[in-house]
Amino acid sequence: LLGGQITNGVTNAVRKRVSEAQTSVSTYLGVGVVVWTLQIPLAVAGALLVLTFGPQMTTMEAVLAVGMLLSETLFVLINRVYAATGHPGSSMWADAGRSLLTFGFQVGLVFAEFGLVGLIGGYLAATFASAIAVWYKLDSAPSVPSRKQFERVYEFARWSVLTSFTHDLYR
Repeated sequence: LLGGQITNGVTNAVRKRVSEAQTSVSTYLGVGVVVWTLQIPLAVAGALLVLTFGPQMTTMEAVLAVGMLLSETLFVLINRVYAATGHPGSSMWADAGRSLLTFGFQVGLVFAEFGLVGLIGGYLAATFASAIAVWYKLDSAPSVPSRKQFERVYEFARWSVLTSFTHDLYR
């Protein structure tokens, strides 16, 4: 949960920086990808802790939970950067398309008798596919960011992470 909050807060900061004039989309996308990559071992460690000390959970459920976190945060990162580049309407349609794709995958997998795994698997497949499609539309590969870009994202992210965390506590 906390890893997702940090990633979402950083994603909001990246979106803000990308939307500014005279900004390199690829380097700020690089900041987002670095932070997204850093959450992978945290998510795996969290899943291992839950498997070891938490409520009864199967390994498959833990893997699917990690997959959901990673797919969702990747899609949100790429889609928000896409919106910040002047495509807010298209990013909303991409999210709507992801929902339709999720429904289609889930129905197909449930009818194929995959049950709960099919529901989550459909979500994962649709979210990763949508992230790839939006990234293709973004037409910008992440590049290695400088320390200055990390600092500029941090300036905004330190408040954005806190806001994201308290917003979820309030809900």
